[in-house]
Amino acid sequence: LARQFRSAFGTSPYRYSLMRRLDCARARLRGNPSLADVALAASFADQAHLSRMFKSTFGVTPARYRALEASRTPASPVRALDDSDAPA
Repeated sequence: LARQFRSAFGTSPYRYSLMRRLDCARARLRGNPSLADVALAASFADQAHLSRMFKSTFGVTPARYRALEASRTPASPVRALDDSDAPA
């Protein structure tokens, strides 16, 4: 069964499950819940377990990821020039 799973999804069932849980955690980190709440919502035993798995997968801690996401500025909208904006 595990071989069939791997051939269908390209990874082990454990790794697939872990990545889905980490994706859930990443999505929740864009909000403002506590890291403990994020860990529980993503089915990790505790905040420390989430932090270990998150850092080993993404290279940063959940807290650092949250800070990096918060510091990202949304792209400024680009305004189309019409003839009235063109230099004379």
